[in-house]
Amino acid sequence: MILKEIFYAVKCDRCGAINNETDTAFWGEKSQAVLQCQDDEWLCNVPGKHYCPNCFTTNEENEEVTIKPPFPESVKRIEKFIDVITKNLAEVHEKDDRFEIDFYERISLHQADRNWIVENYPTAKIKEEILRDRKKITITIKK
Repeated sequence: MILKEIFYAVKCDRCGAINNETDTAFWGEKSQAVLQCQDDEWLCNVPGKHYCPNCFTTNEENEEVTIKPPFPESVKRIEKFIDVITKNLAEVHEKDDRFEIDFYERISLHQADRNWIVENYPTAKIKEEILRDRKKITITIKK
């Protein structure tokens, strides 16, 4: 028998990370997903948006919350390109001077795909490494 169920997860409105800090990332009720995020120190329902701990800062003195600026369009476009072309969910990591978009390759990133990235984003660097018999690709874009 095939059953159809709807599950809920919370995705960061800035970086796209899905809250999976516990054994369960998807919940049967929206409220359960939001409560878990609050327990995991996410900023929830601001107004209607959700932010992971990497995407906001809190002033210790007055507890004022500041949401970090949105990712540049170049980072968003490359992340979406990777998601569509390779069927992988790329993760974006923000460093002081760069963004790193990484994923484990299930479907190859062909030379034409690499060329598209470098031609459209000349500062992008693509690095490959083998980790536990899997190929990890990291695309670095300077800020």
